[in-house]
Amino acid sequence: MRTNKMTSRFMKCLLLSLIFLGIWMTSCSSKTPAPGSVEQPTLTSEPTSIPTQLPDYEDWEGSEIGEGKYGRNDFCPVSFPYQYRSLGSLTIAVSNNVPDTVKVDEIYQKIFQEYNQLIQSSPVNFENSITVFVLPDTSVENCVSVEDFVFTSPVNLDGIAFSEDIIDASTGISEQWVRTGLAYMASGEEVDDQVLKNWYQETEDLDPS
Repeated sequence: MRTNKMTSRFMKCLLLSLIFLGIWMTSCSSKTPAPGSVEQPTLTSEPTSIPTQLPDYEDWEGSEIGEGKYGRNDFCPVSFPYQYRSLGSLTIAVSNNVPDTVKVDEIYQKIFQEYNQLIQSSPVNFENSITVFVLPDTSVENCVSVEDFVFTSPVNLDGIAFSEDIIDASTGISEQWVRTGLAYMASGEEVDDQVLKNWYQETEDLDPS
C-alpha cells in the first residue's frame, strides 16, 4: 500500500513537471495571431471582467438569467437564441433549441461546478473571461471552440475534452497534452505510464533548443 502511494505521488510530481515545462515552452514560443476578419458574437450584457476575488461558483443560482442570440460565423455556422447566466469570469449560454428532456438548470450547475473545480486544482491562473455555449448534439458537431468561446453539447459535459476546451479558453495554453494533464489533475483520475511517456516524448520533440 505504501509503495502504491509513493508511486502515485511520484506520477503526480512527474505530471506537474511536464505541465510546467510545457507552459514554459508555450511562453517562449511565438504566438499565432487570431483571425481578424471574423465577426464574433456578443451577449446582450457587457463582457464580464475577472474580479479581484473569485466568487463562489456554487452560488450560481443567485445569478440573473439573460437572453441573447448567436449569429452564425466561420467557427459556428449555426444561428440560435439562448438564455444565459454570468458569474465571475464565466458565462454559460444554453441554446433554446436543446431537447425538452434536457434540464437547463442541471446544465448550469454541472458547468459552474466543473469550472470551479478546474480553477481550484489548476496551478495555472485562469486569466480570461470565457463563454460556454451549449447546443444540441447535432448542431455542435459543426462548431469549433476558439479564443474565449467554448462550444459543447449536454452529452459532452462529462468528457475530458470539454475540460480541455475550458482550460484552453481560460489560460491560452495551446498544447493539447498540457491541457489534458491539467484536466486529469482536476478530475483526480490516474494517468498511466504510457500517456506520460507520450507527453514526455512530445516535450523533447518541441524543445526549441
